[in-house]
Amino acid sequence: MRKINMNWEEKEIKFLEDNYQNMYAKDIAESLGRTLASITKKAYQLKLKKTGYSYEQYRKLVIESNETSWY
Repeated sequence: MRKINMNWEEKEIKFLEDNYQNMYAKDIAESLGRTLASITKKAYQLKLKKTGYSYEQYRKLVIESNETSWY
């Protein structure tokens, strides 16, 4: 299956910048209709950082995301 390259709109970037600290990336992905991978990639490109997650919280989020992404 071919990847579809969806360009980011300014309002999506603004939403990501405004909410990256306070929302799970998974929830942002659902809100924007994008994949978790696209959210984390764009956040990295924008040099956005999450603070406040312990390793265990982050690990749980990643595991939950991977479990639901295959369905």
